[in-house]
Amino acid sequence: AAAIAAAGALVLGAVAFLAWRRQRALAPAPPPEALDLEAERQRLLQDIARLDDAFEAGQIAEDVYRRERAHRKARLLEIVRRMQQEGSE
Repeated sequence: AAAIAAAGALVLGAVAFLAWRRQRALAPAPPPEALDLEAERQRLLQDIARLDDAFEAGQIAEDVYRRERAHRKARLLEIVRRMQQEGSE
């Protein structure tokens, strides 16, 4: 009985995966600008994480850390807002 339930779960999972993959293949590709915004968003998140690590390790002064982090965070918020605007159009 357990083997039948496991096989059923496996088949159900495979069907769900194939349906998701097909749906994704049918979805329109995002415009190039959206990809650029996503790449910049990812880069900014990584930059902020590196700043946090450097500050925690004592490698940069607090005033530099706060200024640079605030600058990157402001840019990140700007990017996210643009992405949301483009997504609602």
